[in-house]
Amino acid sequence: MTKQDLGHDVLNKRIIFEIMVTIVLLTVLSWLTINTVLWEIAQIFWVFGLMALVFTIIAFMIKKKDFKFDVPLSGKPLFNIPKPLLYLFFMAMFIVTFFVLSITDYSITAPEFQILEVGLGGNVMLTVAAAWMEDLFFFAVIPGILFSVGFWLSKRFWPSITLSVIISPVIFMVYHLAVYGFTNQVALVFLLITGLEWVIMSMLLRDITYVHVRHIGNNLGLLIFKQFSFTTFMIFMLTNIWIWVIAIIIILIIIYKYK
Repeated sequence: MTKQDLGHDVLNKRIIFEIMVTIVLLTVLSWLTINTVLWEIAQIFWVFGLMALVFTIIAFMIKKKDFKFDVPLSGKPLFNIPKPLLYLFFMAMFIVTFFVLSITDYSITAPEFQILEVGLGGNVMLTVAAAWMEDLFFFAVIPGILFSVGFWLSKRFWPSITLSVIISPVIFMVYHLAVYGFTNQVALVFLLITGLEWVIMSMLLRDITYVHVRHIGNNLGLLIFKQFSFTTFMIFMLTNIWIWVIAIIIILIIIYKYK
């Protein structure tokens, strides 16, 4: 990583996957325009996702010598970490977040949609889409803008990266004031710490995947364990045919890729 670079220079498979999933989830969210109640809740996430997609495209276009703009989605980690080990770490963090952290104070609120109208599966999809769009906007676009502008003005790497690391979680917390208000001080402190953790880890690993697994694990944990006990959830997982189909597909892909 050069001192002028926070994000990416090359359109790799991981970034293409990120963009494709974003487009799919934007399509899912745009479906909500036909449902007035759901649209009122989900419109902000559609805007976040659309802005993130636009800024990601712009990042590949701006390659000027004096001002280089990047949106950090995927690149080589600052430390030499084998990809299989990195993906195992992501899976472990999702499991820890889903089963443990989501039911503690170290969690953030998740948007709730009308379960009776879209069903549990639909609610899961919408919750995942909401988290995905927030991640791209607050932990890719915002850090990218802050770093790029800071480096353009100062021509110094560490002050610019420090600005990005400090300000991005604050913006994330201020946005969530609409949920918490100023009364729940404990929740706001945990929210700020969470945002700081996410932005630091995404910069160290140079991959937005860490933020995705933490945020999606958090949202799904809040959603699922409001309706199921742990035992009931495990029975549901073991007896659901689609869960087994998805698990088999994932295992086959892993075996094929890393055989």
